[in-house]
Amino acid sequence: NGKSGDITIDAEKLDIVNGSRISSAAFALGQTGNVNVTSQQLMIDRQGSTQATGIRTYAGDSSGNAGNVIVNAGILDIVNGGEFSSNTFSQGQAGSVDVTAQKLKIDMQASNRFTGISASAKEGSGNGGGVVVNADSLDIINGGAISGTTWTQGHAGNVNVTAQQLKIDGYGSSVSSSTNGKGDAGNVLVNSGSLDIVNGGEISSNTWDQGHGGTVNVIADYLKISNQEALYPTGILADAIRGSSGNAGNVIVKARSLEIGSAGQISSLAWSLGHGGNVNVTSNQLKIDGQNGNSNTGIFADAVNGIGNAGDVIVVADNLEILNRGIISSSTSSQGNAGTVNVTADQLKITGQNGSFTATGILSSAQLLSTGNAGDIIVNADNLDIVNGGVISSSAVVTSNGNGGDIT
Repeated sequence: NGKSGDITIDAEKLDIVNGSRISSAAFALGQTGNVNVTSQQLMIDRQGSTQATGIRTYAGDSSGNAGNVIVNAGILDIVNGGEFSSNTFSQGQAGSVDVTAQKLKIDMQASNRFTGISASAKEGSGNGGGVVVNADSLDIINGGAISGTTWTQGHAGNVNVTAQQLKIDGYGSSVSSSTNGKGDAGNVLVNSGSLDIVNGGEISSNTWDQGHGGTVNVIADYLKISNQEALYPTGILADAIRGSSGNAGNVIVKARSLEIGSAGQISSLAWSLGHGGNVNVTSNQLKIDGQNGNSNTGIFADAVNGIGNAGDVIVVADNLEILNRGIISSSTSSQGNAGTVNVTADQLKITGQNGSFTATGILSSAQLLSTGNAGDIIVNADNLDIVNGGVISSSAVVTSNGNGGDIT
């Protein structure tokens, strides 16, 4: 019934590789100890081993709680299947994972194993722990991840990331909290000076099951979202995935300068029974440019499939430019209704793309075979220019059974 002791390691240079690990586990009533590691140079590399590699705590077949993982490092590389984690497989609670580094790289490389920092509820009824990461420079690339997840009735923990410079690059590269069970996903908070989300990278909270998604909150001085290479969604997302019944969370983004280009998105989508979340974006300088994008580029909340309603979209900007098939929209292609689109700007310019049949502008629509209604559109601008085929439109296509909304 007692608590096991803590593990504390302080080393100038520490490599944990090829199936090695520092761990603390609970298989009885007692709580495991915390694992504290401090190192100026720390490497975690699985190197193709069949064994988990890294620093972890977990609650096994027990009612005891897992301990916390606390890591402080100068230079920290987590690569090739390496991980920091706290998990629960039982009634016990997972611990928190707290990582501080000057320079942090999470790189999946050629591995097919999870690579990164996580806290999860994998079995049983215990809740997942929170994840807190602080870094001066943080690169999450090639499928690396920082995550909180639940597959059970326990809830996932919140995920908080703070970095002066943050890049999320490549399919599967993510900061996320999601639910694959009855428990709810946690909230995601990212605060960064300079933030690039590119080529399939994402910040997200999704529901795949009965649990609800969490709120995704991103604060940045300079934020760029672009999808030049990948065919996968890139951006800031909160979705109710096909087959789920939980509601998606809300998305809140605040940035001094925000550029969304080439199939980048800030969005919440309803694919099933649950409703989509609201999307709220505030920026001094906001540019949405769909040039070279192979899918929707912009800010949107859609009811894609099922019966769930889309959320509302609220955008506030000093200077807002939408061009080359960029969109701010809420639409439905399902039984659910689209949400209201509300845009406020001092300067607003909408420029269509020559020769394109795809709309550029502020939109709400009831799409082909949908039965839900399009939403209303409200636009407040001191100066408004609509040129070269740009549009502000709420409509229902002929083959839908829904109605268009009002434009104010």
